[in-house]
Amino acid sequence: MFLLSFALAAPEWQERFDRATLEALHDETHGELKVLAVGQAAELASAAICASPPGCTVEKVSTGRGRKPEAELLATSGGERTWIVRSVPGLEDAVVATLYQGSNPRARVLLQPELPVLTRERFDAQVEEIAVLRSQLDLARTARTIEPSAEEEQAAAALVKEISAAMDAGDHDEARRGLKELAARFPTTRASRSADRMRAELAVVGSEAPEPEVERWVQGEGFTMADHAATLVVFFEAWCPHCKREAPRFEALHERFGQSGLGVLGLTRQTRDVTDERLRSFLDDGGITYPVAQETGAESERYGVVGIPAAAIVKAGVVVWRGHPARITDALIESVLAD
Repeated sequence: MFLLSFALAAPEWQERFDRATLEALHDETHGELKVLAVGQAAELASAAICASPPGCTVEKVSTGRGRKPEAELLATSGGERTWIVRSVPGLEDAVVATLYQGSNPRARVLLQPELPVLTRERFDAQVEEIAVLRSQLDLARTARTIEPSAEEEQAAAALVKEISAAMDAGDHDEARRGLKELAARFPTTRASRSADRMRAELAVVGSEAPEPEVERWVQGEGFTMADHAATLVVFFEAWCPHCKREAPRFEALHERFGQSGLGVLGLTRQTRDVTDERLRSFLDDGGITYPVAQETGAESERYGVVGIPAAAIVKAGVVVWRGHPARITDALIESVLAD
């Protein structure tokens, strides 16, 4: 026996009924089909259950004050296949329906408005996930009661500097080791919380980076990362003052390392009602000549961009560096191109 939950919008049982799943259950059984409805909501659901199978009949059942056992209901139904549909006390328009082949239960279904399909496996997984989250919450509450000392804050801050230096140098294994140590030794320090962005950036490193999906090319149409030894992908917006400050640096890298195989690609979502004219002025004022495209947000999500400006370096279809553009140095670019 198994449990499913279907998305139904009361009182529109007929319109939102998951008929395909129901018919699959019917295909696993055979014989005359009868539906026994116990309760007002059960009558509405029973009509939907019985809408398509030929020869299906619905019988309203009154159980009096007590709950009549299903074995007793089956004994009086006389059907080869029987749905017993019961209203759920306290839940409007919710019913539990059990399909029997003879006296053997074959499936149990929960019908309730606005609930997604929920298999038994997924239900068990969600229960386990909730237990893990509760455990984490208990640990977090306990941790908040222990204030870190000034010495711990200083040690954590020094460790964050080491992690940042490792990331700047492209030593991601060392950066991961440092972040693991930071979480283990100084989980409640301000420095540890400040390292969340580095954790997110590091999580992108090593992931696949296919050719970008763009909505339109602003300039440099036809650019592909596959044509370059490595590509610096820059995320920016025309309204962002920090992006305006960094723009000349990207162009300088483009000019300095282009002949060595470095490609530079600028991506913008063109948010906050930025017009094409304003975007063009931004590019012209910054002297930007490298390819620029408008993207839908899919690339920002792929690279884990939560703030701008942001940058990533891609080589051979893999993200090999991810971070703030200010951390990009000539030595970093040279090391990527040399590998």
